[in-house]
Amino acid sequence: MPQSLKQLLQDPFRDGQLTVEVFELIRTQYRSATGKNLVYTDTDGNLIQGIPDCDEFPCIESCRQARKLAIDSALTHQFPYHTRCPISYSFWALPVHLNNHVIGALISVESNTGNPCTAHTPDRESDESNTLLELAERFNIINRALLDQQRRILDPELHQKLTSRTPNQPNPDLSTLWTRQVVPLLHSIASEDIALVRRKLHLLLQCLQSSTDYSLIELRGFALELLGSVISHCLRENGHRQSCFRYHCETANAILKCDDVDGLCTLLEAELGGFLNAQRHRIRSHDKTTLISKVYSYIETHLNRPISREQVAQHVGISPSRLSHILKEEVHESYSEILTRFRLEHARKLLMHSDEAISSIASESGYFDQSHFSKAFHKRYGVAPLEYRKYQRSH
Repeated sequence: MPQSLKQLLQDPFRDGQLTVEVFELIRTQYRSATGKNLVYTDTDGNLIQGIPDCDEFPCIESCRQARKLAIDSALTHQFPYHTRCPISYSFWALPVHLNNHVIGALISVESNTGNPCTAHTPDRESDESNTLLELAERFNIINRALLDQQRRILDPELHQKLTSRTPNQPNPDLSTLWTRQVVPLLHSIASEDIALVRRKLHLLLQCLQSSTDYSLIELRGFALELLGSVISHCLRENGHRQSCFRYHCETANAILKCDDVDGLCTLLEAELGGFLNAQRHRIRSHDKTTLISKVYSYIETHLNRPISREQVAQHVGISPSRLSHILKEEVHESYSEILTRFRLEHARKLLMHSDEAISSIASESGYFDQSHFSKAFHKRYGVAPLEYRKYQRSH
């Protein structure tokens, strides 16, 4: 082993903080082993070293608060501690110790831009946790004994379970809870049926309440994961960013203050139910005044080309299924019905005010098969395109 590396392992700190050299060695080895990025923060979640792979960088206040929440929870929970920020990035938080004092934390940041219903599996969490722990111990920046002592004081019940549990043993109850209840909850949110959302949430909380094999701190951790999933889902569905971030931080702090399981479930049912209902009404109001007009404008300016529902949904910033739901609810038409109406109305005006050939009018209106155009026009107006032109000009 090179002498310089030996020195770094013996003294990884300088001026009370982790050295840049040690951090870069840990970050490089962690990324090589897991494919994940690593940053170093102080105890308040402020970035000291490393740059997050995040579209919002430089970080907003909610990101810092989410990192601080992960660090605070890691001091009393199983470590490294997994949570999620409101922008849907997953965090692993591991406290860094100097002279028996926590001076900061290593945060593993992972983008979760794929399926919002995808859960972190226990095996994968265990592998990444072990990698981070092994690197921290190798470079002498973590004090396991101190963390163990803190947990023993803060939650004797959790300490006993952690010491008696088989290493790397997955958590079957909470894993089953996620796959069976959380995913249907997120799907129900997309439906905007608030009664269905409340029923799914109630079933989920019943499962949480019956999880007697886990301590309050473990259940708080699951509640935080649920909160992050709901907020991330709402943001993907065009939720109001500032209200989502503010709610995430306030509710996360309230979760950590719950002193019993019943209080935790009561809090989640009231807060999540109220938040989702408020988001539903806010988005509905926004859609009436802005979103539908954007849809119409986009269709009008792209009539002479194929326009998929997915393209329009991406343009207005919501999912295709959400777009269909809003259109049906607000204008009582499907996307395909609206598109057909706009195309044929455009064709009707051209027939009245121009001498263009029927084939050209069909093409300008987005129909590249004249026969298909003629059938659609006849179905809507009761006459063929050429007959409509003759009739209008004779009157």
